[in-house]
Amino acid sequence: MLDRCHHTLFLLGILAALPSAVGAVDIGERALLDAQSTLNKGDQRPISPTELTKAFESLVATGQLPAIIGPAKSTGDPRLGTRLKHLVAVQRFKGGDALPQTLATLIAPVSTETVPLTLLAESATESAQLLDLARRHGGAGQISDATSTVWVTLPSGRLEGFLDAAGAARHLDLQTRNEPFFGPATGEGGTMMKVSALHDAGVKGQGVTVAVLDMGFKGYTELVKTGELPKARVTQAFGSYAFEERSEHGAACAEIVADIAPAADQVLVRFDGGPQSLQESLQWLRTQKDVTVVNASWGSHLRRTDGLDATDQEINRFVKETGVLWVNAAGNDAQRVWSGPILDQNGNNLIEFPVDGKNREFLIVKAPGSYYIQVQWDDWGTSIQPTATQDLDACLLVMRDGQLARHGDCAQEVQNGQQYPMEVLQGSGLPGGAYHLSVPHHGANAVEGG
Repeated sequence: MLDRCHHTLFLLGILAALPSAVGAVDIGERALLDAQSTLNKGDQRPISPTELTKAFESLVATGQLPAIIGPAKSTGDPRLGTRLKHLVAVQRFKGGDALPQTLATLIAPVSTETVPLTLLAESATESAQLLDLARRHGGAGQISDATSTVWVTLPSGRLEGFLDAAGAARHLDLQTRNEPFFGPATGEGGTMMKVSALHDAGVKGQGVTVAVLDMGFKGYTELVKTGELPKARVTQAFGSYAFEERSEHGAACAEIVADIAPAADQVLVRFDGGPQSLQESLQWLRTQKDVTVVNASWGSHLRRTDGLDATDQEINRFVKETGVLWVNAAGNDAQRVWSGPILDQNGNNLIEFPVDGKNREFLIVKAPGSYYIQVQWDDWGTSIQPTATQDLDACLLVMRDGQLARHGDCAQEVQNGQQYPMEVLQGSGLPGGAYHLSVPHHGANAVEGG
């Protein structure tokens, strides 16, 4: 089944926008401009990355790059995350009909009528106040057992009213949607691990119960009928859609478990990818005392990656309390992600990337059509609260009418102790080919992280 797959990408889609209503929430000039932006008809496919590199180096050498990047736009209320501000802007210009596609683009749990939010407060008391406020605005939610993070879903029409009233919130943003990690083929790992030798020795998973926690078990009933998948001891679903909707990924993972441990019992649990339904799933799994292994073949690139994200802490708490073996996929995106130390050896306020033995002041990225690019760096601190002070930006540069030009506005959130170390570029209108990702920084402390 897993040969029918897709990959979680850093380069995803974004919507263009229509004219509009104005709300009271201050989302800043950049978010509004992003939502109103139209296609850049003059963008041309670069002849080659080499030509693009020469054009960029020429701009740097002649001092023209700052003019191309342009002045920073206002970014609005510092408590609001970039993705949430973009959603508000799109809703102002396109209305509620744009909600599902916009949530999908911004890697948030998808709904046709509600907006999923993550809220951070200074104390457990304030977290409880925020949850009560959300309920008074027609929403529902819960508080993380591990971190007091508040996860709520609100009717889209009451979002801005809630944001205006949420004075107790230290930080507000869209929830992050986990994505299934698809592999190349069902059962491939069994051969590589020489599982048949264990089976021949009589080791087939007897007495073990494996919970497959995933985002969809599409086709499960038919697979059981045809004998491709053993009937689960129990199935359960949490969140915004039914057990067999959306994705076949969970059913494929259950097939792999059955290939490796054919005598093991299975418990299949579907959540919708968001932290609310994940916590509900974990609470239910606590009641399943015979579960000894949890398979979680999914994850997200949008969360902090130092182990202190609220989701990570929820899972750590669950594992410590239950003693289960938690098996998590590492992902399939090594070739789609650049990671390494950041430098600025010549002091020109452009981050240098060590690539192929050279330090370059850009990365070449491929972004056909619509795109979603995220830049994050190691300035998370030790708190669940956003505390980044290393201030980096992100700009996408394209060839236009023979010259290098900025595509849309740069991502220029001001990291001053109230934001996460993250910048997001999203847009459309790229004809395909190679483009420059440039990361300016502000101040010497911006290059101390990695």
